[in-house]
Formats: sequence, C-alpha cells, structure tokens
Amino acid sequence: MKASIQYNAMNGLWILFIDCKYEESPKYVRMITKIIIKMLSGAAIPGNKRRVRSGRHYLVHEHIVELHTDEWFPLVLASKRKELLEGIKAIFMDMIGKK
Repeated sequence: MKASIQYNAMNGLWILFIDCKYEESPKYVRMITKIIIKMLSGAAIPGNKRRVRSGRHYLVHEHIVELHTDEWFPLVLASKRKELLEGIKAIFMDMIGKK
C-alpha cells in the first residue's frame, strides 16, 4: 500500500492519498478515524460548519482535516497543515505494518 502527500494549489490544501482498494476503504476509514479522535484528540465537525458538505470533517489541534472516499480515490485526507497529514500517514502506515 502506498501513500503520498501533494499540494493542491487550486484550493490551498495538502492532500494525502492512500492507495487502497475501494472495498477495503471502510476498514481504513475506521482506523484513520481512531487515529484522529483517540490519538490526536480530534473532534467531529457538524455539517453546518464545514467547507464542503461531502466527506467527514474533524478538528485536530485547531486545524481541520477532511476525510473523503469514493470509487476513484478510495481514501483521501485534506488539510492546510502538511505536518498533520504526515503524522497521520506515519501512524497509519505503522498500524498496518508498512513503512
């Protein structure tokens, strides 16, 4: 499994792409949700306070992390903080046993 972080200049967000099969994405979404909420003390953001309606949104150390899934990109996280995504990526890859 591969994961990469890229900058999207159109919306000013860092994007973490996790390359997995669409069928496996619910399992990985649960793992990432645990990382965000339990390990990083994040909190879910209600629908009326989000940048966009789709996906799940979390507040982690005063920064928003968006979690999106679909058939083309099974697992995508977005944030303005690259370091936050790098930390989530490192913890996630460690949990699944890949470095």
